Amino acid sequence: MIDRAASRLKTSYLTVLEIGGAYAHRFDELLAFLHIPYIIVTDLDSVHPDGHHPACRADTAGALTSNATLKHLLGLNSIAELIAATPQQKTDEERDRYITFQKDIVVTDGDDTLTMRPRTLEEAFAYENFPLLRDGTLNLRFAVPAGLDDAYEAIYDRIKSSSFKKTDFAMDMLSSDTVWKVPEYISDGLRWLETRLHGPVNDEPA
Repeated sequence: MIDRAASRLKTSYLTVLEIGGAYAHRFDELLAFLHIPYIIVTDLDSVHPDGHHPACRADTAGALTSNATLKHLLGLNSIAELIAATPQQKTDEERDRYITFQKDIVVTDGDDTLTMRPRTLEEAFAYENFPLLRDGTLNLRFAVPAGLDDAYEAIYDRIKSSSFKKTDFAMDMLSSDTVWKVPEYISDGLRWLETRLHGPVNDEPA
């Protein structure tokens, strides 16, 4: 994804930490103290506003986030607020930090268009690369329904199912020769960090 979205980062010294969304905010004070610029790439983790807050599709009315990092660092609790968050809200200049998470994706399939809202990386990848899913290049191991409304629900159900193996999916994509799109929210974060470390692209020597 760095190669495709922010290739100048390949010449930077980077550390990638994979930690649960419930703990990422605990690193905030340390990184701020060390004056290390960083991005947090995390999930919307939408949950139903009622009952015991089960996971739900991210476009569910009144949906909340269960992601402690988003709630703690941005002070936002609802999915609607998070989707509406501006780049300025996601940026903390004092702490040299950018937080990025899924956002709406307009999917086009033939003459049909539908806005899909992912709650996880895997959903975002599927919606962003829907043509590859439709033609079978991207394989979630289920038959994609013809209509976009049905496809949206089927993809969500498939990815949240216990039989879906996220690691296998990631390795399939990494080993594929197919030119797939980096989910836009990840590109946003990588480009922020690239600009922070290397300056705007137009400042590069000719």
